[in-house]
Amino acid sequence: MTQVYQMELKLPTASVDKFVNTLTAISEFAVDMTAMDDPKDDCDVVVYSDDEPERWHGLLDVAANAAEIKLAPYEIVPVPDRDWVVESQKATPEIRAGRFFIYGSHYTGPMPSARTHNLNVDASTAFGTGQHETTKGCLLQFDHLLKSEKFDNVLDLGCGTAILAMAAAKVGVPYVFASDIDPEAVRVSKLNAKLNQLQGRMDAVVSTGFDNHQLAKRGPYDLIFANILARPLVGLAKPIGQNLCSGGYAILAGLLINQETMVRATYQNQGMKLVRRLHMGEWSILLVKKG
Repeated sequence: MTQVYQMELKLPTASVDKFVNTLTAISEFAVDMTAMDDPKDDCDVVVYSDDEPERWHGLLDVAANAAEIKLAPYEIVPVPDRDWVVESQKATPEIRAGRFFIYGSHYTGPMPSARTHNLNVDASTAFGTGQHETTKGCLLQFDHLLKSEKFDNVLDLGCGTAILAMAAAKVGVPYVFASDIDPEAVRVSKLNAKLNQLQGRMDAVVSTGFDNHQLAKRGPYDLIFANILARPLVGLAKPIGQNLCSGGYAILAGLLINQETMVRATYQNQGMKLVRRLHMGEWSILLVKKG
């Protein structure tokens, strides 16, 4: 098994984006960050790579110079060998979100009632197991909508493992489209559709935002899921609005509570008003409607 190494840093919050973006652009580092509510606080950053530690120092210096910061002394240590899929399964209990139940292939317990829509989603190389508060929040917002609305054409933008797309297909939406910037996510999404016997009822393509012409061609949509991050959400507000039908909904997630005002204002400027907000931990999940 390939040895993975890690190091921990405290960086000024204002410099983190530049440091991380530079580091991940020049080598295959993975980075985990703890967001700070106060920009004056330092941000906890953990860097992972299977590259030999001797190569780290020069790359870290390049990123630090780009961010105009000086790194404090750090230690690069090996991460203990583990079967990370098994570890993820152990750490990821089954999820109940309204009428949706998310479980892995390792689950051996009873299924909920026949009225529950069950989705088999294993830990994988693509983001999105349903455990994350934003995914669960999107499912809860969708479940709330289904009490009064019916949908015919749904898009899962930034689909990850396509949990949200599959949830829409499970409740009978005639056609569901999914997209992600990561080809691996699209591959996993198609495998998950097959695993849940949803092939033919949903499809997935690689796309950065709406760059793939198929997304606009399939629209306009009466519901768009966008579980991404706050800044991409702001950048995509106009194309999301353009690809929603009149009276259509968007469920926006991946934003922190303290980023909610910025995202809401951007979408309001595009003619989409807030219908309902949901807070899950430090995250905000917004339901907006096009007027």
